[in-house]
This record gives sequence, structure tokens and C-alpha cells, in this order.
Amino acid sequence: MVSYKALNTAIEEFSKLLQYAYDKIHDCQCQYEGKDGCYHCILTYGNQYNRELFSREQAEALFEKLIEHTKSWETLPGSVGTISQTGVAEDSELELKFIDSIKTVARTNKWDFEKVPDADSYRYELRIMDGENDIKYYIIPQFALGGHYGVKHYTVADFQIICMSARINGNDFKEIDKLPMWAIFLDGYTYHAQAPNMRFYGDKEKRDGIRDSKTHRIFSWTMTWEDIQLFENDKEDSLGLNSITRLIEFLKNPQMGYIRETAFGCIADAENFMGHGGALYQGEITIDESCYDELTDFSTDEKVAEEIDKGISYNWNLQQIYPDIDKDEWIGFWRRYNLLQFFSNTTKVEPVIDADMVSVDRDEIKMYYPGLEHIVDILLDHKIPFGTDGDVDLTDSDGIVLASAGMIIRDLKIVIDPADDNSESIFEAAGFKIFTAENFDINEITNI
Repeated sequence: MVSYKALNTAIEEFSKLLQYAYDKIHDCQCQYEGKDGCYHCILTYGNQYNRELFSREQAEALFEKLIEHTKSWETLPGSVGTISQTGVAEDSELELKFIDSIKTVARTNKWDFEKVPDADSYRYELRIMDGENDIKYYIIPQFALGGHYGVKHYTVADFQIICMSARINGNDFKEIDKLPMWAIFLDGYTYHAQAPNMRFYGDKEKRDGIRDSKTHRIFSWTMTWEDIQLFENDKEDSLGLNSITRLIEFLKNPQMGYIRETAFGCIADAENFMGHGGALYQGEITIDESCYDELTDFSTDEKVAEEIDKGISYNWNLQQIYPDIDKDEWIGFWRRYNLLQFFSNTTKVEPVIDADMVSVDRDEIKMYYPGLEHIVDILLDHKIPFGTDGDVDLTDSDGIVLASAGMIIRDLKIVIDPADDNSESIFEAAGFKIFTAENFDINEITNI
């Protein structure tokens, strides 16, 4: 059996093992003989009494999904016995508290909420009955988001909230796919914003990718231990309400006009909305209430969404901090991010690198670029910007991967070690200059 520690230190070897298993299942000849499994792929003497549970086709699909995401391994320091010290246990307890919070809301409002067995797991079902609104949601734990959902960076939400049916303002809502899905993230400070588990910048990049999906309307919603505690104690934060009750407000009417107007109100009513970033961000925001000028009591939800979207523009001016982010600044950031994500914001947000920052975690960055560790050092030493969370795939507008490489330096249109000849051709056609790890020359890079 492969130990936890071995997986941590042998990511490449374990990924090769998964690929080998997939190839054996994918290429097995039994599929051409009208069989869905044999002793050459998935059947053994030991499983002879449970054959109805085994399928070569399903096993192939499972292993294909695994190898698609072998670049997404996360390394945890220590051994199994120290997992609780990394904050993983904190995240797990937060997930339980989130469900308890939804149960409490449902019970208080006399809504329906139940746990339902699913095909191979389970889900929760929430039915909100509020005035003329009757909306049913599935709440699915551990929901994978990637190219299939137009999401650039593969990630797994703690829960995905999906609207299954809706009656809004007394009318059946026909186009359910226009209503947003919600990717819920329950983050503990220890596991996400404190050394040696500094994941904050990668978390933001992944949640930006969710918001920017070209194929689905998906929003993330990040909550911390303190957010859950505020709800449990029936208290509000500085933005009015708390993160649980704000989420419920959006779920009660998930149309974009209502969502943006509600978020606009929270932002406009808050005192100095962007003024509490401390060392983490020096945010700027413009709140223009003239966005209401074109609206009347008879404006459609689409018109409300269009006009209110013009009322908010902002810039995070996010700073790079290491090794620890101040806890209150981290909590406050996600509360504000949750609300600002609804606005398209024409202001381009460029991260500001703190000239006095101590150091980035080079070892963690190198984990995403196996075989290119020396190039990571060179790029960091020369302050050349690149994706520190594993930028290796070129995707189309739907988020589908077209080509892969060992590393992509997008600002300079450079690719290092394309995965294969087809990927190399696609990168070249897209205007990228190709390097290998062996012929990489920093002097050529700095002259581009």
C-alpha cells in the first residue's frame, strides 16, 4: 500500500501509476468482445461474488477523471498524524457547521431540508418557500469544477448549490440554467492563510476562474470559522447581516438583478467598504448611485442587472504577504470578495508586489513545475511574472484544454516543454515562443 508520506514525496510516480492503470483498463480487448470487464483489467478471484458492482467502462471514466487532475495534487507537510495541525480538521468541521446552519435557517423559516441518498454518495435538498417564491436547490458535497464547467483552474468546492426548479414572484422560471450555481468554500485560517499552508493567493485565482466561467453562471461564496460563529450567535459583521444570512438572501431570489441590487446595498451602506485591508490590500472603490437613474418600478430584472452593474468599479491593489496574512484582514477580504464578484468591473486589477516582501514559498511553487525547478528560481530571481499556482494549460473560450506544457509564461507569450507535438503546434499557432528546459536562456527572455 502506498503510504500518505510516499504520496506526498512521490507525486510524479503515483501519477504514472494512475496513468498505467488507466491504459490497462482503456486498452483491454474485452470491450470488443461484448464484455464489461475481465481478468485482464478489473476482475479478480477476490471480487467474484460482487461482479454486478464492477464495470470496465465506469472504471475507465473514473481513472480518466483522476489523471486529468494529476497536476492538482496538494502537498501537506508532515504525516497522517499531523493532519489536524495543518487545519484540514478545521475545514472539515466547518463543513458540518455549514450544514447545521442551513438546517437552522430552514427550520426557522419552515422550509424543507433533507439529506437524500445519491447514485454513489448523497446530497442535500433545500426548498425555499418565501412569499410568491418557491425554489428548490440541490446542495452537493465535494463538487469538482474544471474545464467541463468553463472553469480555468481545477478546484473542488466544499458544496455546490444548484437550482433545480424555481417559481419567482408567482411565475414559473423556465430558463433554470440562467440562474447561478454557488460554489461554497469553507476555509480555515490555519489551512489557507498561515505558514506553512499559504494558499490564499491560489484560492483567489481559482475563485476568479469560477466567476469568469464562459459556459456557466457560477459564483463562489467563501466563509470562515468566524462567519459561522456570527450566524450561530445571531450577530452581524461590519457589512450588515453575516455571510450565512447574506447567502440565504441571494438564494431566496437568485435573479441577477436582485442579486446585484442587494449586493450594491450592502456595499453602499457599509462604512468605508474598502478601507480595512491593512497590509493585505489597499483597495479602491467607486460607488455611483446614478445607476438607478434609468430604473423604474416597472424595470425588468434584466434591466436592473444591467444598470446596477454600472454602479460599482473597484481595484483590490492586492499585496503579496509571506509567511502569514493577518487573520482579520483575510476574513474581511473574503466577505468583500463575495459581494464584489457580482459586478463585471471594467477596472483591470493588477497585483502590486510589495518591494519589502520577505520571500515567496519557492518550494511550494516548484511543486507545480516538476523538472523545471531551476527555471522557477531564475524567474523569481529576475522578478519575471508567471503563474505561481501551476500555469500549464492553454484553453479555449469554453475552458476546454487545447494544449499543455511544463510551464506557460503568458505575459511574454512563452512556453516551456510542450507536452507533445500537437501541443507544440497549437502553441506556435497561438503566437507562443517555444523553449525546452535544456535550451532555456534568461537573456532571451529578458530581451522579449
